[in-house]
Amino acid sequence: DKDPNGDFIWKEIAEDSINKYPLQLDKSKTPLEIVNNICTKFQDMVENNGLWKFFHNSDGTHKNETFSQLLFFAIAHSYCETNNLDISPESDAGRGPVDFKISQGFNDKINVEIKLSSNRLLHGFQTQLPIYDKAEKTNKSIFLIIQLYDSHDMKIKKVFEYKNEYESSINSAILRCLNACTSTNDKEGFLSLIYYLKEKYEIEMY
Repeated sequence: DKDPNGDFIWKEIAEDSINKYPLQLDKSKTPLEIVNNICTKFQDMVENNGLWKFFHNSDGTHKNETFSQLLFFAIAHSYCETNNLDISPESDAGRGPVDFKISQGFNDKINVEIKLSSNRLLHGFQTQLPIYDKAEKTNKSIFLIIQLYDSHDMKIKKVFEYKNEYESSINSAILRCLNACTSTNDKEGFLSLIYYLKEKYEIEMY
């Protein structure tokens, strides 16, 4: 691969995906619902429209987290512009959370923190996200996990276990997980994981 970290290809992927898969957003929804709908569309692109393959390199390695953040940022920003929404995704060059700042007669702010399953998931949810939320003066956030391999199941389970145990004492972040695994076995493992989490915690999974 000529761009193993995905430093440049994210823009081309985003432009192509947006053209192929437009999204009509309901402006009557709350800002959090709008951002969550964008996350759902992004998940559909990754899982069902082939974007999962871009997270991986031909040598068996995977692209870094900045690639996933920039890709999501570009797609989200375009959908906002296309729908003439007064919602401005901002990011520090793709590092850290994506901040959705909404101003339609009010100020609302939603943090979207994207984490690859290869990284420190529990630390990100337990420690980093509350810091970001406090800095941005918001308690509305979405923690989006991108699972790369089914060997990361336990790491993902620990995040859901933590949220379930300490829900009342932490922020009410929406916890999402999408499948960017490569092999059929990994994809089947992901579905088993989602079923397990739904049954154990009786939660709505995206």
